[in-house]
Amino acid sequence: MRTYNGKLFRLDDHLDRLYQSARILKIIPRWGRKEVIERINKRMSKGLQNDSKIRVIISSRSLIITVEPLVEKPKRMATQGVALISYEGDRTLPL
Repeated sequence: MRTYNGKLFRLDDHLDRLYQSARILKIIPRWGRKEVIERINKRMSKGLQNDSKIRVIISSRSLIITVEPLVEKPKRMATQGVALISYEGDRTLPL
């Protein structure tokens, strides 16, 4: 997820997807949603840039929150495009 002007963008939507993914993978996190939000806010208070990238990784044993400055992509990517290799294949999802 990311911040705009120091404010989290669509935190609830991100956490909905995170916990939904954990359920699908049969992961039972030790941290409730409220505690995760508190920890994100605590982590953000330590040197947050105006625009940052925030990553939350949750498992049954670990909660990892990273905050990094958001680095703008080179303008040439928008004007000249990027090389892309496409792979057509099936992806199996856990039941």
